Amino acid sequence: MMRVFDKKLNPIGLIYSVFFCVAAFAGFGYFKVILAQDYLRGKFWANVALEMLKSSRPISATIKVNFTVYAYIMTWFVPMQESSRKLFATYQLGMKVGDFTMSMYALGLSLRYLLLEGENLSLISRSLKENLRKMVSA
Repeated sequence: MMRVFDKKLNPIGLIYSVFFCVAAFAGFGYFKVILAQDYLRGKFWANVALEMLKSSRPISATIKVNFTVYAYIMTWFVPMQESSRKLFATYQLGMKVGDFTMSMYALGLSLRYLLLEGENLSLISRSLKENLRKMVSA
């Protein structure tokens, strides 16, 4: 008889499997919104992904899933200002752990949403310069 689980669990493998499950739900929500234009089901799957993140908390999953959820799905349901705040928090978390690619994307979309809201362009420009300086120095 073959054993499915060994006595020692590999915590890294478990973290990655949780990440892929959470990312799959977020991705499914994205496809429901973008391709099927089924916004309510897209929101449902995005909420499932966010709830799973609350219970598991691998940081790399948090960054990528928050980006997917707040950049592409939740903008249909929450004010852009809230999405912008969540994306800026994602940028800060990515900078803290060294995920500069996702940080750059999150910062760009966060500032774009502020621009679409009618935020003063000089404030957005100043914020962009300040945050890009942080990225370069990191």
